[in-house]
Amino acid sequence: MPFLKLKFRPGINRDTTNYANEGGWYECDKIRFFSGYPQKIGGWIESTSERFVGTCRQLWNWITSYTDNLLAVGTNVKVYIEVGGIFYDITPIRDTLTTPDTDDCIETTDTSNTVTINVTAHGCLVGDYVTISGVTGDVGGIPDAEINTEHVVLTVPNADSFTIQVTTAATSTVAAGGGSSIDIACQIHPGFPSITAGYGWGTSSWGSDGWGLASPTPVFLPQRDWWFDNFDNDLVMNIRSDITGSSVPVGGPIYYWERGTTVNPTTSLTTPAVLLSSLSGATDVPESAMQVLVSQNDKHLLAFGCQPYGGSSGDFDPLLIRWASQDDPVMWEPLATNSAGFLRVSRGQGLFVRLQHGRRFLYLRIPTCLLSSSWAQPMCLACRNTPTTYPSWGHGQPSPPTTSHTGWGLISSICMTVGCEHSPAP
Repeated sequence: MPFLKLKFRPGINRDTTNYANEGGWYECDKIRFFSGYPQKIGGWIESTSERFVGTCRQLWNWITSYTDNLLAVGTNVKVYIEVGGIFYDITPIRDTLTTPDTDDCIETTDTSNTVTINVTAHGCLVGDYVTISGVTGDVGGIPDAEINTEHVVLTVPNADSFTIQVTTAATSTVAAGGGSSIDIACQIHPGFPSITAGYGWGTSSWGSDGWGLASPTPVFLPQRDWWFDNFDNDLVMNIRSDITGSSVPVGGPIYYWERGTTVNPTTSLTTPAVLLSSLSGATDVPESAMQVLVSQNDKHLLAFGCQPYGGSSGDFDPLLIRWASQDDPVMWEPLATNSAGFLRVSRGQGLFVRLQHGRRFLYLRIPTCLLSSSWAQPMCLACRNTPTTYPSWGHGQPSPPTTSHTGWGLISSICMTVGCEHSPAP
């Protein structure tokens, strides 16, 4: 029987059935068509040989007015800004330990490369990153250059000491050394790379199981998630987490990284982000928020799920929306002379927000209910229930409707119109 040459049409046709698609391709995986023939797609190419620490969960890319192409990288351990293939560590500093608490705080043990740091109430945990500087001269035979650098906290024997590891083993035992100019910059505590279940003591009711048995009811420890947005050339961010299974939302502090006004951003790229509340002129900034974002059209910084105006961390409200004054990310006190304000959503479990920018609108999606908010008066935000037929908004999909629809049930959305004092009412 002679061979029969088979000819197949290029491309994948899913408009018909596999049986009806005679002479064509119906399914594929990781291939492309080149000159009419299928060809496997090539592998990935590394964009940089640099490495970052931790599991990356969030990326945020923006281009500044200085034409910098910046990429924020949020991991469970650190925060970086990538420029030109280089990762710059801008992880916020939790605390800086300094003199006199750090005077001669370096302790070494002969033949050991483990160094003990003795500082009262240091607040460090195992796995924390600390940067030591100001050590003068070798300590116990360990070069000061090995100590004056970044370290990972190895162990925490007690609240007043922790250990690090260096390359060179000590040649003598020193109980207290290093001098009186030592600074220790402690970065914020790392988070979990993924949701972690804990079955230890206290996770269930008393006496629910036999003595010494693990609890069948776990506590779910949240993974570290970052929210990023750019305020002009700068970066605003916060940690968002929730205790899965308990419906208890937990917000994180709001941090700010300034790009600076020089053409060369090198100095800024080596400067850690700081608490927004620590900036000059900061007034009543929320201590924590479940999510922050910027209304780019009119430059309002918004916090979703946070403390009320004048409240404390114990007053956290998962349904509260607050926003800073226009073009002023540090002014959160509502005054007659600014546009800062707040609004509490009447229904829902928490403000876990997805957004889409429109020409005049900022569309937000919130669990459980759909609300539509708009400027009823200058500087005043109003909400109304607005169920909609759009269950998912994304690239290439129509914009959410601006009018109310009924009879469609509750869809997870909110439509917020964020404007300024010169904006006409929608």
